[in-house]
Amino acid sequence: MSITAEFVESEYTICVQYVGTPWCGTCRTFKPEYNRWKFSKSETPNVTFEEVNLDEIPEGHAYHMLIRKLPSIVIEKKDNKTGVISLEIFTVGTWDAAKTHFNNITSSSEKSALKLDADF
Repeated sequence: MSITAEFVESEYTICVQYVGTPWCGTCRTFKPEYNRWKFSKSETPNVTFEEVNLDEIPEGHAYHMLIRKLPSIVIEKKDNKTGVISLEIFTVGTWDAAKTHFNNITSSSEKSALKLDADF
């Protein structure tokens, strides 16, 4: 068995997903604020925005296990070189924390990642 480790230049993509339903009153109230924020961040490099209607996701899908309150904001960060994905889920009550997290991961302060290879 051998394990090698090296630091590689990171290339991240970030996907921000708004998860809600048409019938959710809080979703309808919160969505305009989310859309204003999304528009203000739309020029951020390597970032995409998606909307997920939870009613259209089949039962048993991971979203049904991960999403506990509506609406939710899912911020997914993927390192395109190592394939590592980090996932954070925020609700309306933690909206300020979601915006702070987004600003932190898009600040370009993380330039490298540890890549591990193992042979068994």
